[in-house]
Amino acid sequence: MALQSRKLLGGETTFEEAVEEEHNMLQRLTYWQKQFDFMVYLLEQRVEIESIVSYHLNIDRTARCRLTPPDEWIYGTFNICLPVYIDNWTRRPGKRVIIRFPLPYKTGEIYFPGNTDEKLRCEAATYAWIQENCPDVPIPQLWGFAFSDSQIYLIGKLSYLRSIDRYLENEGIPTNIDKDITYSSVEPYLLDLLACHDSRLRYQPNSVKNEVDCRAQMAVLTSMRSVLPRYLRRDLRHGPFFMTLTDLHQSNVFVDNNWHIRYLVDLEWACSLPGQMQHPPWWLTSRGVDQLQGDHLIAFDEIREEFMEVFEKEERLLALPNTDVLPRTSTMKNNWNTGRYWYLKALESVDAVFNLFVYHIHPEFADTSGRNAIFERMNSSYWHVDANDFVATKVAEKEEYDVQLRKEFETVLDQNQKENEKTGW
Repeated sequence: MALQSRKLLGGETTFEEAVEEEHNMLQRLTYWQKQFDFMVYLLEQRVEIESIVSYHLNIDRTARCRLTPPDEWIYGTFNICLPVYIDNWTRRPGKRVIIRFPLPYKTGEIYFPGNTDEKLRCEAATYAWIQENCPDVPIPQLWGFAFSDSQIYLIGKLSYLRSIDRYLENEGIPTNIDKDITYSSVEPYLLDLLACHDSRLRYQPNSVKNEVDCRAQMAVLTSMRSVLPRYLRRDLRHGPFFMTLTDLHQSNVFVDNNWHIRYLVDLEWACSLPGQMQHPPWWLTSRGVDQLQGDHLIAFDEIREEFMEVFEKEERLLALPNTDVLPRTSTMKNNWNTGRYWYLKALESVDAVFNLFVYHIHPEFADTSGRNAIFERMNSSYWHVDANDFVATKVAEKEEYDVQLRKEFETVLDQNQKENEKTGW
């Protein structure tokens, strides 16, 4: 009998589809039920939520807060947004606000306690920093926030805290980057990013498909370390560092009917990044960064040029009088012309590092039209001193992962069969 499909956030999947996914599907199969349970929990806290909103808005007794029903709630990747209407609210004309909760099963809180509060601190600090330093940047009004210790705050001045690698830590993969660390130079930061890729390969149970795939990934990470000096700008190794919205993509930019930007949202992953990591958006042509090859790359480059022309004009408006120094524009152009763009984007992407290396970085150093088995076999040995044992371990882990994944689908099938027997269907 064929295995039945399982529910995912935003759809369903079959065993045949799930076993080919690069993500840890054993974890992702749990999200739908966890989302439902969290929704029920929030619904049970209706009175308290309405009371919290009333407190933050300081509404008088003539006004009343009403939490909307669940069919109006807005689900994001890391948060759930609950609209709350305020009857007889004379202070603001909108009559509606949103209270937002981090999804506890998407922040890594189970494996790394304190992650959720760190996410909230980072977002609140970003709101405060933008309001103080860039008041013309359109962001939503933040009325207040609270942490897991139940302390409630009104928006004020906060210090900057680091951004975490949300995907790895949420799956129990250690990044070994302390919450209170601050980098004063670029190399340690980039090396720690490379170490995050190592951790994913080492700790994710289905990070490899087979021995060949395992050695190929090890070879890529080894090579990424070897070529780091080629892409590091020594003149920028100690800064400057710029506040960067790392999650700024199409769905987080709200525009009006005339395409004027009204709001930028989802600020929780903002952080201070090295100046040489400033890039044009990779999503300008609605393609994944690792899909930018051939005709897609040509199309992207055309729009990138247009973007850079506008960006340069805007930077000139902010430049000092009688100067032609445009540090951000020149840095982004230099990154593109030297191939640094691809190297840095590979470091920033857990999913795309392999393809970006194969199609954009490797060809700069070797005459190749694709993968090379000899290169992968030799280079993989330098990934770590236990390379051969590691390969054997990861192949065995993948086999066990496939077994456990099948059991997840078989369990649902068995439950449905027992239910059908009870009902006589």
